[in-house]
Amino acid sequence: MEQPHCRILHVIPKLNTGGSQWMLFKLLHAGQASPEFDQQVLCLGKPDRLSPIFAEAGIKVEHLGMDLKRPNPWVIWRFVQCIRQARPDIVVSWLFVADFLTLLTRPWTGIPRLICNLRTSSLSLKSLGGLDYILVRLNRFLSSRMDGMLHNAHAGKQQLQQLGYTPSWWHYIANGFDLEKLQPNPHAPRRLREQLKLPEGAFLFGCFARYHPCKDHKSLLHAFQWLHQRQPHAYLLLVGRGLDCAEMDQLVDRLQVQDHVLRLAELTDVGQWLPGLDAAVLASSEGEGFSNFIGEAMACGVPCVSTDSGDHRLVIGDTGSIVPAGDAHALGEAMQRMLLLSPPERQALGVRAREQIVGHFDIDQVVTAYHLCYQALMAGSPPETNQPPKES
Repeated sequence: MEQPHCRILHVIPKLNTGGSQWMLFKLLHAGQASPEFDQQVLCLGKPDRLSPIFAEAGIKVEHLGMDLKRPNPWVIWRFVQCIRQARPDIVVSWLFVADFLTLLTRPWTGIPRLICNLRTSSLSLKSLGGLDYILVRLNRFLSSRMDGMLHNAHAGKQQLQQLGYTPSWWHYIANGFDLEKLQPNPHAPRRLREQLKLPEGAFLFGCFARYHPCKDHKSLLHAFQWLHQRQPHAYLLLVGRGLDCAEMDQLVDRLQVQDHVLRLAELTDVGQWLPGLDAAVLASSEGEGFSNFIGEAMACGVPCVSTDSGDHRLVIGDTGSIVPAGDAHALGEAMQRMLLLSPPERQALGVRAREQIVGHFDIDQVVTAYHLCYQALMAGSPPETNQPPKES
């Protein structure tokens, strides 16, 4: 049996159901077949929603149990000891808290090779929140300690460059999607409508995104109100963490769309739900580098309407619609244009959307891109340039 000769440690703040956490899971789960790499996870926080999913997949995870808002010197010392004991050949840090700790302690951990993994396209206080807003600015003073920086959207790279980040190299690797689990299903629309108790002829938009200012649910609901006044058979399914908050309750009631907006908690089996949508919609205003939801919907053959945030214009191409971020009227009009297409026209868009994911964002292609990056780093050279799809 061939023994792995490259130990890789992924450091991440927590294993909740965020896009970065899911991407890490998909990357490690799909890459388990490669004996060349021994990959493990060091989670700074306590066990969370995805921790048992990682464990069930056979992915080794160690939790430090750190209070990320109030780290203490003892836990930071434990972090240093964990890195030393793991003796990784490469450390990959995910998100700004992990970047800060790995960069700050590198002189004491002895990390031989360090990559930071950028997962956002905006560095504003609104999109990041207070702690990350501070850390991303502190990290620029430590950025010369990283060997390289990965990014899944070019907008984020440009902002870090403007801020003064100076890694040895930058390398683009997109999000990837499991095309066996995410597939079109002609029976899904009827099954989903029966499950949601929708009337015959209902047109169903869906947005699977946690409640956060950067997701701009406010603009989405205003866009849907505009649409519903003109197309009464339109419905909107919202899925994600935090959507049951009082602020959302008040907004839905004030816009008088409560009978046509359905809200569900976060799901782990999105591949069973997404093919039932007529169209996907995302209103992110900023901070979104590459939404997993958009890629997952496209993989299921669902055409998308999205704001022009992150790299979504490049990802969607000519398979859907792109509108300016923060423009609820433009978003509502784009949703109406999608609704007014004939079923064959929407199906054709969905076919092209899946082809876009198959051609550029298959999880196996992404795993290979990461592995080639690791191999180049072990050989002492920067990875070869990996370009996103060209804008249509």
